[in-house]
Amino acid sequence: MKKKFKAVLHILIVMAIIMTSSGVYAASPDTGWAARAESNTGKSEEEGLSILENAINVNANLTGWQVKGKGKWGDSAEGLLLTSDPQENIMAISETIADDFLYEADVMIKDMQADASLLFRSNEDGLNSYMLQISPQSGIIRLKDAVGGTGKLNEAHQVSLKAGEIYHLKVKAEGTSLKVYWGTQYKPVIDIQDSSYRSGRLGVHVWDGSALFQNITVSDLKGNLGMVLVKKGQWQPDLSGQKGTSVDQSKAQQIYSRQAADFVYEGTIAFRSDAAAALAFRSSTDGARGYEATLVKEGEQVRVSLTKADGTAITSSERSYPSLAGAKHYVEVKAMGNRIQIFVDGYTPPAIDVTDHSYSTGNVGLVVKKGNAYFQNTYVTEANSYYTETYRPQYHYTPIRGYASDPNGLVYFEGEYHLFHQDGGTWAHAVSKDMLNWKRLPIALPWNDYGHIWSGSAVADVTNTSGLFTNSGGKGLIAYYTSYNPDGPNGNQRIGLAYSKDQGRTWEYAKDRPIVIENPGKNGEDSGDGISATPR
Repeated sequence: MKKKFKAVLHILIVMAIIMTSSGVYAASPDTGWAARAESNTGKSEEEGLSILENAINVNANLTGWQVKGKGKWGDSAEGLLLTSDPQENIMAISETIADDFLYEADVMIKDMQADASLLFRSNEDGLNSYMLQISPQSGIIRLKDAVGGTGKLNEAHQVSLKAGEIYHLKVKAEGTSLKVYWGTQYKPVIDIQDSSYRSGRLGVHVWDGSALFQNITVSDLKGNLGMVLVKKGQWQPDLSGQKGTSVDQSKAQQIYSRQAADFVYEGTIAFRSDAAAALAFRSSTDGARGYEATLVKEGEQVRVSLTKADGTAITSSERSYPSLAGAKHYVEVKAMGNRIQIFVDGYTPPAIDVTDHSYSTGNVGLVVKKGNAYFQNTYVTEANSYYTETYRPQYHYTPIRGYASDPNGLVYFEGEYHLFHQDGGTWAHAVSKDMLNWKRLPIALPWNDYGHIWSGSAVADVTNTSGLFTNSGGKGLIAYYTSYNPDGPNGNQRIGLAYSKDQGRTWEYAKDRPIVIENPGKNGEDSGDGISATPR
């Protein structure tokens, strides 16, 4: 009997230590965060300390969650269930911080009287934040400032809601622009400017009842680099991928679990101001050793260098490359034995072509040496499987991933052939000097506010007939594309215009004349069929 008592007492003491050290508390509106929030997971308290990292039924890419408020949470078979006490708030707030992003989740209405929200640009306790709220009782979705009161943001849109149904909430935050999307609609249902909060945490919230959340995701890095092993400096998800910031002149660094010896490592690096960033490869797991393929932006040019992780310079490019506002530099590293080649933005010959035997294998990573930089679409392909798949064409051009549909905008300009083609309603892009050896570039024309980018043509304006290139050498490339709006009848197909001032590396949609030819049948039954082909 005494042995059983001691065993029970020991368990209770351990549970008490775990509960008080977890940092998961419930809020009292009068006295602050005092009482620990309840958990109804059916798991031990130790398993539930980090609520979503250990929740097997919740798909989310946010980390470091804590529960705030009065109520309980549960890892149900359908997702994350938050249940507040009557007339109270309960919140799950992550440690993930973001400035500009696309944040979305699926929400199931459990109680018609309960309001369910996505919190963003929030402080630690959720009291100062934006809320994208679904309010079943009122039949609205609402974008509001959590503080409330006169003069604070509070925009609503009427919707039809039913208990037990699943609804998709999505918000795009970019600077002061806040756009709310509903269901399958392409156009935002709320589109407003507000500057109350410019950065903060992401989370979810329920008031006075229960709601279930699933697929809680924020825009982030796309690629196959694996898990982060080492993180130094500041890193956060962003509309442009993963944003890294060098702090106090120390480099920001993320080393991933992906390892390779001979490979092709590719990705895009974007800058908003003068900065230096790199793709790290053949690195040690702590990031102290290895190579760094570095871009240094100064004004409207970038230079390329190959350095070691300790700062030792190996070599630099003989030339610089254009870096206009909005440029997303495509970096391709080819490491085969002791030979290392670095290509930038599809230009040939390579910016770097050197033999070095300091490192033969290791991990890959991302590095910001100065300022901040944005990384996206980072992929590693083993050398023995790079364009060697069965049935992979070796003579004709094929993209390494994605779709290859309608050819668009085939044009020759300044010694290069430009090939554009459809890829999910965007224009993918590649360049060649001889039409045999092609270099891929980032998506040239992504979806825009007017719709998807369907088929079209490109022309070289070598005499500035358009007037678009007065301040950029008097010549450039123009793309005419079919704008397909998913909300319109048959897409309300129209002809839009985009242009490039830097040999097709950076594209802009014309602001003063984004649509140059309206749909001839937009006011009638004629859909304008025949001006485009459906992309694949």
